[in-house]
Amino acid sequence: MIYQYNLEGDLIGSFPSFSNAGKNTGIHKANIRSCALGKRKTAGGFKWSSDITEQTIENKNITTHKGYKELLDEAGYKDSNVKSIKIWQTMKGETRYSIIPNTDEDEKSLKEIKDELLKELSAVPKEFPKVQYPKYKDHISKCAIEVSLPDHHFGKLAHAEETGDDYNLDIAAELYINTIKELYRKVIGNNIERFILPIGNDMINSDNHKQTTTKGTPMHDSHRGPLVFRKAIASVIEAINFLRERAPVDVIIVPGNHDFETTFTVGEVISAWYKDVDEVNVDNGLTSYKYYKYGKNLVGFDHGDKIKGQVLATKILKDNKENIADVEFFEWHLGHLHKEMLNEFNGVKVRHLPSLCPADAWHKFHGYDHHRCAQAHIWNRNTGYEGYVQVNK
Repeated sequence: MIYQYNLEGDLIGSFPSFSNAGKNTGIHKANIRSCALGKRKTAGGFKWSSDITEQTIENKNITTHKGYKELLDEAGYKDSNVKSIKIWQTMKGETRYSIIPNTDEDEKSLKEIKDELLKELSAVPKEFPKVQYPKYKDHISKCAIEVSLPDHHFGKLAHAEETGDDYNLDIAAELYINTIKELYRKVIGNNIERFILPIGNDMINSDNHKQTTTKGTPMHDSHRGPLVFRKAIASVIEAINFLRERAPVDVIIVPGNHDFETTFTVGEVISAWYKDVDEVNVDNGLTSYKYYKYGKNLVGFDHGDKIKGQVLATKILKDNKENIADVEFFEWHLGHLHKEMLNEFNGVKVRHLPSLCPADAWHKFHGYDHHRCAQAHIWNRNTGYEGYVQVNK
C-alpha cells in the first residue's frame, strides 16, 4: 500500500499503488515513489511511505516486495533455485508474480544436450524388416486409417490429488503407444491401404529446456526438456514401426502453439530416421498447416489456434484449386481445444479432435475440462469419410 501524510505526520490517505495515488491526487507518481523510498522529503506538499523498501546489493538496486519470501515458500522454491522473478501490478492494483526457476540445463552447452540426445536415440533399435501386407478381396473397398492423438503434451505434470488424474512423461509415453495399438485393434477387418499419422499438435508440453511454450508461457513439466524430447521421439518411432508392419505410414507434422519449433525438429529427426524406408513418408513442410489427398478425399491438418474455421474452409479450396477436380470430400482436422467439435462451412467440414491428456492444475482451477479420448478416422478411397472408432480414458 502507498500512504499519504500531511507535513505534521498525520495519515490522511492510502492507495493500492503509486499509479493510483498519482491519479487521485494529481501528483506525479514518480515523485510519490521517490518520496516513499526516501529519495526526497516531500511530493506535492505531502510526505509519503509504502510497504516497498529499497535495498542495494552488489551495486544494483533491487526492490523487495512484502510477501516475496512467503510466495517462494508457497511455490516450493528457495532463493538459490530462482533465476528471475517478474512482479507487476494490474490496472486494478493487484500484484502478480511470475517465477522462472533455475534448471540444470542452464549449465549445459547445446553440444552437451545434443550429445545426450544422440546417445539416447542410438539406443533405439533401427531395424526395418521387410513386410508383406495382407491381401483383401476386391469387393472390400480400400481405406486409409487416420490415427490422431493431438494435444498429448509429453512432459506435462498433473497430480491426481489436484486434478483427478496423474500425468507425467512416463504415463504419457505408455498411454500413447497403448492407445495406438488399441485403436488399430478396433479397425481390424477394414481393407487398410495406408495409415495417416499426424504428430505434433502440442505433442510436447514445452518448446525448450526452460520449460516454456513457444511464446514463453511457463509450464509445469515432470522432466527436463531433453528427456521429454527423447521420450517423445522414441514413442513416435515405436508407433510408426507398429503401424508400418500392417500398412504403409504417412506421417504429417503439425506444429502446435506449445511446441511450434520443437515439432519441426521432431519432424526432421523422423524424416532422417526413415529416409531409406519406402513404407514411411514424412511431410515436414515449412507451412504450419498441411494437406493430404487420398482418393476422393482432401484433408487439411492444422493446430487450430490461429486460423478460424470459415477461413480454413475457403483456404483448402483456394490452395488446392489445381488438384481438386476429382475430390468430393473436404475436411479439416484440428487440435488445440482438447475436445470434439464439428462445424461445416459450405460443404467443408472443420473438425476439432479430442485429447487423451488430462487437465493440469491451472486448467482445472479455471474450470477447463474435457472427456479424455482418442480416435482413429476411417477414410474410404471412393466414398469418403466413414466415421471413427474411439478409445476412452
